[in-house]
Amino acid sequence: MRGNMKRLFLLVMLFSLLLSFPARADHVFYPEGTDYWNVKLLSDRDTFPKVQECWIMGADGQEHYFRNGQFQTNVLTVDNQYAGEDGTVVTRTSIDDYDMVTASRNARVLVVSKSGHRMELWRNKRRIYSFTVSSGKVTGYDKDRLGDCRTPLGEFYIDRKIPDSFAYLALNLSYPNIEDAVRGYRAGLISRETCNQIIKANRDHGYPSGDTSLGGAIQIHGCRAFEGPDASRGCVEMLSQDMEVVYHCMEKGDKVIILP
Repeated sequence: MRGNMKRLFLLVMLFSLLLSFPARADHVFYPEGTDYWNVKLLSDRDTFPKVQECWIMGADGQEHYFRNGQFQTNVLTVDNQYAGEDGTVVTRTSIDDYDMVTASRNARVLVVSKSGHRMELWRNKRRIYSFTVSSGKVTGYDKDRLGDCRTPLGEFYIDRKIPDSFAYLALNLSYPNIEDAVRGYRAGLISRETCNQIIKANRDHGYPSGDTSLGGAIQIHGCRAFEGPDASRGCVEMLSQDMEVVYHCMEKGDKVIILP
């Protein structure tokens, strides 16, 4: 009996460790041939139920997030939620359903709310999936220049799909876009020639240069830190099993909208 209990304990510990590490690039969460438009997500509320001992009811009648007895704010939680400035789950986002119905008519669109830590996948006027995401470690601002660790705001398109990314899977975004190029030129960050090259690449749905003072290589990718604050250098990060669904649902040229 004691031996069985010990083996059970070791299995539970092993499973916990597997959940705490990002997936290897060669790991497959879903079986070959999966219809990714019709799967039950591996990170939905059933998979990650609320860890009750981490949530304590406050005098305001709301549950607040604690970790190891310490009150936590502005962090991704152990149960795949996001606790905001007051330590409660953020439920409001900057995503407007009416706008998304219009944007996704006869199209596939990813929309990200940075403040809401939410990504939604829309297709032909319908919200198909919703994910918890994180972004650049410098929050509350649009991306300005190389190295500022901010996630850009605006409309972009997927200019590359990267199956062998260091971060499991990745979708490269068309940053800098036309507005970024014009802003960068007016601020003296790039030359007129570079500005024109970026504008032409965007109009042709090509690859805008990321090798400028505006920065680049902004991606949506997997291997998001399971809990803690926003920590990327500007990318949108999500759990690898969620990224697998997004990667296979979206195609090169599809629109991505990043909101405050």
